[in-house]
Amino acid sequence: MRYAAIGPIAVHYPENVETNAELARDFPRWDMELIFSKTGIERRHIARVDECASDLGVAACRKLFENYDIDPQSIDFLLFCTQTPDYPLPTTACLMQTRLGLRTSCGAMDFNLGCSG
Repeated sequence: MRYAAIGPIAVHYPENVETNAELARDFPRWDMELIFSKTGIERRHIARVDECASDLGVAACRKLFENYDIDPQSIDFLLFCTQTPDYPLPTTACLMQTRLGLRTSCGAMDFNLGCSG
């Protein structure tokens, strides 16, 4: 008998993109080749000033629901990983729970893992 499962996933990236060349203009003393060799990162997506973690999470969830024909009412638990929550309290997952129309009995919890998240 299966008690828990992680099903399909979806992602949402902010529209704004910053390349290492653009970053070098702001930080000319930084060695961009070293940054790339250590991280493998050539560009990064940057959220708008008026965009917060829950906005990005909600957009990803809506894609998930649409792409996989998932009823939000069928979700039992929402786990949200972020280093930049909307507020210290309530958790961003709880804010998303309401915005996504999940059941009030659905669990919702943030967890923080830094770069590994």
